[in-house]
Amino acid sequence: MWHENTAVKIKQPIGTKLTDPRPRGRPNAVTPDEMLDRAVRLFCAEGVDGLSLNQICTRLGVSKPALYRAFGNEDGLKRAALARYFEAWMEPRLGRLDLNLAFADQCKALARLMAFSDPGSPAAEGCLLTRMRVSRAGLGPESLAITQTLEAGLLGKLVEWTSAVAASGQIKSGLSPIEAARYFDAQIKLALIDQSQGADPEGIEARLIVALSALQR
Repeated sequence: MWHENTAVKIKQPIGTKLTDPRPRGRPNAVTPDEMLDRAVRLFCAEGVDGLSLNQICTRLGVSKPALYRAFGNEDGLKRAALARYFEAWMEPRLGRLDLNLAFADQCKALARLMAFSDPGSPAAEGCLLTRMRVSRAGLGPESLAITQTLEAGLLGKLVEWTSAVAASGQIKSGLSPIEAARYFDAQIKLALIDQSQGADPEGIEARLIVALSALQR
């Protein structure tokens, strides 16, 4: 989607040892799409600001030139990884919410979606968008720009949601839709930070339900 599907040589495949025998003949290769999927899982699990470029290349099993050819630089890889994560995992996850439910039931459904990830999803190790939001001071211009764009888009969706539930009289008056949306965004962000730190999903769900329901009329 993001780059031509050209193969690049592997430096060291994930999960192998330096002493592993290498087969003769044409070297194994990893495509930019495969590299991107590995990067998403790596950054979800460990964040984006605690790894050097050498460490990233080693963990992905590629050389620096291979990474540069595919993504331009480290920042380009991070930008593409966040875009892949959002499109492949986060957007479909949020799309499961039924906005026709009562506000209290929507809070419960949203809390469960944030606390429990699909089996095999990289989000089980942590939300990449949340990790980048927390680490924005260390982001390059490309990854910072997409972080801000997705952040603004999610806040906009929350404003639409809070406007609808406010119009139906389901949340307390006194807060504007944007103020309510910022409150919900902050609570969701805290829950996802807890998730990345290995907190118990049931505890995250319970705390988030209480926090989101605080504005219920």
